Order: sequence, then structure tokens, then C-alpha cells
Amino acid sequence: AVAARLQALADAAFVASDATGEGPAVTVYARDLSQPGAGAALAADLAAAGVKVDVLVNNAGYGVASAFADTPTADVAGQVALNVGAVAELTRAVLPGMLSRGNGRIMITSSTTSFQPTPGMACYGATKAFLTSFAVGLAHEVAGTGVSVTVLCPGATHTAFHDRATRSAEDLRVFSLLPVGDAAEVAWSGWHALMRRQTLALPGVVNYVCSFSALIPLRWSAAIVGVLFGHGASRVGG
Repeated sequence: AVAARLQALADAAFVASDATGEGPAVTVYARDLSQPGAGAALAADLAAAGVKVDVLVNNAGYGVASAFADTPTADVAGQVALNVGAVAELTRAVLPGMLSRGNGRIMITSSTTSFQPTPGMACYGATKAFLTSFAVGLAHEVAGTGVSVTVLCPGATHTAFHDRATRSAEDLRVFSLLPVGDAAEVAWSGWHALMRRQTLALPGVVNYVCSFSALIPLRWSAAIVGVLFGHGASRVGG
């Protein structure tokens, strides 16, 4: 299943690059970044090919919609490996080169779930909390170097994130109680923030308001989010 999705992404990238005959060439390195050492292996392949990374977009990730005690151990480890480990590994691999050249952009896709506990998706929400904290902290570390770090925090969005679900994505109450973003609009928002070297990107007014949940006592915000997400045994990924 992973190989098929990677091949589909590779095919789409080639189609996009060949559509007009203009723009840069596309080279695809298909890697399952949830596997141990995959990030380091990808970085090594790029270095061997003489590729200097000027822009890194950390976008791979998945979540599991279930109570933590019901979540398969493999999915607990997989979320942490892909959502956290691969991001840190790839960022560490390309950052020194960016700093030495005095130029570079890094974007990390997080989520509005990073601003509060997420009952029903506790592990996923915690990985996103790491990403937001990591990105903002790193942005301050590299300030003034010519390298910028942007963290994109969308809310509920219509994407392939839910294609691997065993139940409809609509069963997550957040999809019926809050506006669901358009993937293209979220992507453009992230792109513009990256180009402006903006640290925090919150697409849309609703997501901006949701970010203030970080100011609410944790017990209260957890109770509110628990109502939105519910507790089912469904895996979603993308």
C-alpha cells in the first residue's frame, strides 16, 4: 500500500513537471520515511547526487483516530517515527548546508491540534505539538542567518489524509462542527508564508481563532476537543 501511494505521488510529480515543458526537472526518491533510518538514507542519496537543498518541506504524516489503549503498538511507533523522527532527521541533515550557504527555507506541516490535547487522537496530537514547538524554537535559533523555518498549522482539511480510514472521515465530529478547508487554499497559504519567511502560518480565520486554545487550561481544552474528535477505532493517514 505504501509503495503504491509513493508511486502515485511520483507519477503525479512527473505529470506536473511535463505538463508545460517549463520549470525545473523533477527527480523522485521514493522512501517510506516511517522506517528507521529512512530519513538519513534519503539525505545520503541527495548528497551523493550532489543535490544542495535550498527548500525542505516536511509534509509526510499520519494519524490514528482511536483511544490510545486501542491503538495498535505499530501505529503508535509509526506516528512518532514519521511525524516526529523523520522530520527531525531530515531537518538536521539539510540545515548545516543551508547555514553554510546563508540561505534556505524549511517548512514543517503541523496542525491546529498542536495547540491543545486531543482525546481520541492523543498520540497524533502530541506529535503535532512537538512539530509546532520544534519549528518555532528552531526559527529563533536560525534567525539572522538567511535560513527561515515556517510551521503550517491547518485545521480540518479535505485531503487524502483520510483515504486509509476504516470509517468515513465524517465520523470525526470536527468535520461537521467546523468549516473544512480546501487543500489547494491551504497549500497556497503555506507557500506564501514560506516565501515571506513567516514563522507561523494559520490558514483562515477559524484556524487563527483555534490557535488561542493554547491559552485555555489544558483540562478544559481537552474536554472540548474530546467532543469534537470522539473515540472510535479508525486509522487515517496521508
